[in-house]
Amino acid sequence: MTKKVLIVDDDQEFLRILQKDLEKYSKAFSILTAEDGLVATEMLKQHKISLVVTDLEMPRIDGLTLLTHLKEHYPDIHAIILTGSSTLAKEEYASGQGVAGYLNKPCIIEDLANNIITTLKKEADGGVLHGIAPGTFLQLLEMEQKTCTIRLVDDASGNQGVLFFKEGELYNARINELRGKEAAYRILSWEEATLSIQESCALKEKTIQADLQAVLLEAMRLKDEDEVEPEHRITREELNGYIVSEREDEEEPEIIVELEEPEIIVEEDETVVVLEEEEPVSAISSKSKKEPGGKAGFEHMPQAPPTEGTAVSYSVADNIFGTLANTKRLIFGSTVVRYTFRIIAFCVIVCLIGFMYLFITLESETDLVKQINQAKAHISLKQKTLYKTDAEIQRLYTLKVDSIKNNESQVVIMDLDLKISELEEKQEKNQAETKIKQKALEEWQVKLEAIKREPFFDRLLKRVEQYLTRKS
Repeated sequence: MTKKVLIVDDDQEFLRILQKDLEKYSKAFSILTAEDGLVATEMLKQHKISLVVTDLEMPRIDGLTLLTHLKEHYPDIHAIILTGSSTLAKEEYASGQGVAGYLNKPCIIEDLANNIITTLKKEADGGVLHGIAPGTFLQLLEMEQKTCTIRLVDDASGNQGVLFFKEGELYNARINELRGKEAAYRILSWEEATLSIQESCALKEKTIQADLQAVLLEAMRLKDEDEVEPEHRITREELNGYIVSEREDEEEPEIIVELEEPEIIVEEDETVVVLEEEEPVSAISSKSKKEPGGKAGFEHMPQAPPTEGTAVSYSVADNIFGTLANTKRLIFGSTVVRYTFRIIAFCVIVCLIGFMYLFITLESETDLVKQINQAKAHISLKQKTLYKTDAEIQRLYTLKVDSIKNNESQVVIMDLDLKISELEEKQEKNQAETKIKQKALEEWQVKLEAIKREPFFDRLLKRVEQYLTRKS
């Protein structure tokens, strides 16, 4: 399957030339174009894009915003920046978005094509497997604690999906616009698929908060449900109707009452009354003797007196339930109790909201580590810039000395002095920024060490004190 590359630029003529010149690489990839970031976001929804080549300066949605959108919604899609005008700040931001390449306009078509092909090869730098059951293979990844991005193509339907693994844990899944557990269920239900393995994972946060085995079991259950033919399924309405019709057709049980009559046997010496069992003399059916209201007529039927134990049991139960009902009415029927309960509930909710706010705004170890890493990257970049500027100043000084020796005009020497002065001012500015960043880095490192030593609740209490002090 040919991979699709989306090129985004507001220069229509430039897009046309690129598309025409890159046609000779059609066996490796195909080209789609978009005139700005807004059109590009819609095309990402409609097409299965493998790589985005974008300009930075564009109307509506610019290239930096598009890179942020890719990182948040399509972290598996790489990006290459192709721009004619850029600043150091934009380059730093773009490098933080994990771009795969950076080319300046005008560029050589062969260089752009090589960058595209090299980046596309990264999608399968760990190999390609055909006809593999996803569930079985992913269990091996979990056992080996692999960090990778798996791109899958269902052999039956041709659908494509992406799974993100970090140290053997399933972090996220994506099928087009579907993400998370639902996407993972659908991918893991595929029987055979072609897998491309990229030995890296761009995600940092875990979206699927579940064990891989649990996700596999749920995917198999949903697959079994989908395989049941619709005509064999019974809906809830049909089930309820079936239960109602069965109840209407049920016949009430007949109640048979056997009556015994005493038989008097008269003898010569004395009269003895003997009770003997006889055949039932009458049978009363509750179905045949119903009153107009629907109740069986038992008013003429002799009732057996309740036993003593049964009467005592019912009396105790009635007393218990009656006492509980009276207590409930006494407690919740009181206006004071109701308002007290509402005030307590309100206070609890306010406390919970305050705790959540303090917890969210509390500076965490992860935030400090992220700030420290960003500061280190910034300082490293500034140091590289300082090194380049120093080299340029030395070169200009050498040219100035040579110009003086060669008795060149004062205009050339003054021009060199002006360039040297500008570079030295830039050097001083970069050095000042580096010192400020270095000082901030040291403060953050001290905070990080303090957080590691200090318990959570102590830090939370300090946060409360800071909040109250600031408010006062």
